[in-house]
Amino acid sequence: MNEMENEEINFMFSDIFDFEDYFNENTEILNETSSLAEETTATVSTATVSAATKVPATLLSITETNQTYRRASETISAGIQSSTATAVKTATATTMKRQFREVNIDNFLNENENMNTKKKTVSDMKLFNQFLLHKQDSRNVENIPAHDLNNLICEFLLGVTKKDGSEYEPTTLRGIIGSIDRYLKHNNSNISLMNDKEFAKVWEVMKSKQKALKKQGYGNKPREAVALTKEHIEAMYSAQTLGDSSPRALIHSLWMICTTHFGMRTGNEIHKLCWGDVTLGVDFESGEEYITRDTERQTKTRTGENPRNTR
Repeated sequence: MNEMENEEINFMFSDIFDFEDYFNENTEILNETSSLAEETTATVSTATVSAATKVPATLLSITETNQTYRRASETISAGIQSSTATAVKTATATTMKRQFREVNIDNFLNENENMNTKKKTVSDMKLFNQFLLHKQDSRNVENIPAHDLNNLICEFLLGVTKKDGSEYEPTTLRGIIGSIDRYLKHNNSNISLMNDKEFAKVWEVMKSKQKALKKQGYGNKPREAVALTKEHIEAMYSAQTLGDSSPRALIHSLWMICTTHFGMRTGNEIHKLCWGDVTLGVDFESGEEYITRDTERQTKTRTGENPRNTR
């Protein structure tokens, strides 16, 4: 086959394959492909030029927006600074106008101390000072060293009696120690009977004294209150001790209402009761009037020291 001439080969396959038609078709395909490539290139070039023209316009728009935002931010910042300066001036002017009254801390504390506690402290310290005179010790309690004061209090607990020679109740002795401790605090002493280890002996003596008094029958609260029965109350109404038969009976009735229904202690709490602490209401079914207690003022157990201790 390799030795055969081209003409012979063409002559042999001319009946089954036309070489001229084959080459003409391939040429047309190549020409169409070239034309399509040229059109695509022209389109891309036009789009590139158009995009290149739009980019600077977009960048210019962004730049103008940033400048506008910057000017707005500067305006807002200036407004905030002006408002802040005005507020500071107003606060300063208000502060300069505010006045503070002169106060005395010690007087304030003394005025707000519970009167019963103050009276007990004075009474108990009078008793302890009498004991010091008995021991021929003329020193003020706040000037006695802790070691000496520890021994003196221990002797006092073991030797003190009432005027008739009888023993004090265990709670009374415990209260006297509390009065001495309060006195030391009020006089700016660094000694604390409750917390200092130097007075551990005092509490040992106190516990032993309480046990000894308990054996003798003390500490049983002989003055414990007894609850009123329905018969007692009816008897008081029958005797016109309660009711509206007289001004005194009316006052007694108010006292009974305040203590039993409002849970108030006698004396100071009832004395400080004001209209507004109680309100008048009407029962729509029966038409009867009644009073309701809405506000509780300072009490012995709810003094206001703990804001959460309310009812």
